Amino acid sequence: MAFVIGSFGIRAASDPAVQIFYFQFLLTCWMLMVLVHTYGALKKIQPITETYEIGFWLGLSVLTLLFWPI
Repeated sequence: MAFVIGSFGIRAASDPAVQIFYFQFLLTCWMLMVLVHTYGALKKIQPITETYEIGFWLGLSVLTLLFWPI
């Protein structure tokens, strides 16, 4: 998944028409990661380090919104 996001980011950097879709894609990925890790934390089926990642994914979501192309 990281390879796809990175490769697509290189493509989106050079084409403004693709950037909105790319940012929507990023936000979707980050929010799905928040949901998955929150579910795991509530069910207590994951290591504590995975629970700490919820803040990381939320932070990436905020950064994505802050740098949203106009």
